[in-house]
Amino acid sequence: MADQAIEFRFRFLHEPGDDRSAIEAYSNGLAAVNTTIIGRDKHRYSVCLGCSHLKYVDAPSCYRVKAFGGKERIPGCQPIVAADLLYTRGTGTCVDLACYLAAARRVHLGESNRVSIEDQGDGLYHAVVIDGTGRRLDPQKIALEGICEGNCLKVAGGPVVVPVDLEDSWVVG
Repeated sequence: MADQAIEFRFRFLHEPGDDRSAIEAYSNGLAAVNTTIIGRDKHRYSVCLGCSHLKYVDAPSCYRVKAFGGKERIPGCQPIVAADLLYTRGTGTCVDLACYLAAARRVHLGESNRVSIEDQGDGLYHAVVIDGTGRRLDPQKIALEGICEGNCLKVAGGPVVVPVDLEDSWVVG
């Protein structure tokens, strides 16, 4: 079976409360899709963002092609991508990385978690992972800092162990 890259596009609604909850629903849906993708090929996908070499990028805009050539920006639209396309590109937004991290931790660690969208004000949102104990993991911070500390968690046929010092460095707030 050939890899199939999945890309979702969504548009923020600009209604108080609606944006966050809609993005959170899409994000947790994508995390579920990523869980299936990662589960099919565990050895390709690392549970450690530092080891995966995935990088954070600011959210790109969506564009539509105009009838007579050129393109125009779609206000409030941001593409989010599944794990396979994220790995192909090597870069992702906080939403992409949070959906990936949640899924990778579910598959490799058997962790119960969820993607949470935080309202940053002024129409800006930030995606994080809330693990089964309620701890907040910020994938943007993890990816920007390349946190690994020499303990590569990429599964290579053996059990995946999360070192306490690495786990603690992921927790923010």
